[in-house]
Amino acid sequence: MSTSGKNLSLKAYIDGKEASIEIPYESLFELFEFRKQYEEYAKDVSTPVDYHEPERIIYDSAKLLVKHGVCSTELLQRHFRMGYGEAASIIDELENLGVITPVIGNKRFIKVKNEEELCDIFKKQIALNVIQLKDMRSAIEVILKRKRCTTTLVQKSLDWGYGHTQTTILNLEIIGVVSPRIEGKIERDILIKNLAEYDKMIEQLQLSK
Repeated sequence: MSTSGKNLSLKAYIDGKEASIEIPYESLFELFEFRKQYEEYAKDVSTPVDYHEPERIIYDSAKLLVKHGVCSTELLQRHFRMGYGEAASIIDELENLGVITPVIGNKRFIKVKNEEELCDIFKKQIALNVIQLKDMRSAIEVILKRKRCTTTLVQKSLDWGYGHTQTTILNLEIIGVVSPRIEGKIERDILIKNLAEYDKMIEQLQLSK
């Protein structure tokens, strides 16, 4: 290996013959940057069955049931590839939250009409949890300062566990501070401009609980 101006010269043997190739340093730098972005993306992307915190699976299960307009453990089992016991526990939790009805006859029914009403239920739960509110404030401070929102960024900046970070960012998503994650994108959009705007949203949230 040798250097030549702005290129990196590499030598290799192919079928017993020496071959050489020159690679521009700029291309190497771009490849390195791409790899760093890919590694961060790989850490930040979750799969439907890779849930580290119960809040995430409960919220996503609620959205799924509301979307389809049915309360079904079988639907949760198929979609999230989970066992019956876990699906039944989620159904019970959603009943406690007021998302679905108790058993009527041999069925349960969805109580909320749309995802907006569902979001309001979870917002009220967030407003009652002082610890979650404190963690959300810490996370949004990091996000606004760095002008980026990824799980990896918040996790490393605050020295949190991955699952705890996921839950906190989910709560920020629910109250409308950051966007839902779009498949294939590492970063979420930040939907507020400053901490004053965030504090006002939390104040309104607490007044409505």
